[in-house]
Amino acid sequence: MMASPSRPLLLAAVAAVLLTSCHAGHNKGQPPANAAEAVAPPLASKECEGVAVVEAASVFASPEGAGGTRPAAGQVVAIDGTPLAGLVCTQMGCDAKCCNNTCGSVEGCPFTLATEQGNLCLSHKDFACGGTDCSPWCRPFSLTEQGRYRFVGTLAYPAPGQEASGNGATLQVQKVCQLN
Repeated sequence: MMASPSRPLLLAAVAAVLLTSCHAGHNKGQPPANAAEAVAPPLASKECEGVAVVEAASVFASPEGAGGTRPAAGQVVAIDGTPLAGLVCTQMGCDAKCCNNTCGSVEGCPFTLATEQGNLCLSHKDFACGGTDCSPWCRPFSLTEQGRYRFVGTLAYPAPGQEASGNGATLQVQKVCQLN
């Protein structure tokens, strides 16, 4: 007959497995191997000239029809700013610092430009965030604020009444230029 392990020994073994599983999955959060190929680097600042530059806060003004100064939906504009990663992770608890919780981006909006009025979503097919809480990643920009860029693209607004649900304006990005 085989003796069962003592309760403290069993608890220690379970804790070791939990801690090891978090760190063993560390590489799961790495960006895809072709991430560098999929995302074009920012262009030179001169490549984004010739488009009307608007303040990010202006997209939160009243619509033009109501006497506001908001750029029209569908208008191509340039907006300068520092992109902020919109990374969110599931919140499954564990006893370790990282739990291999799955991460992604906020409602398909991996980056935003923050203003006092709200956040302008920056949408592009190559912008992404993912990984786990043990090893999160965002591309093509960092998880932390680094550098200013000019984003050129087409503005889109939520349908009337949808603003209250947290949906803000979106810039469908066509070009990104690094500013000096």
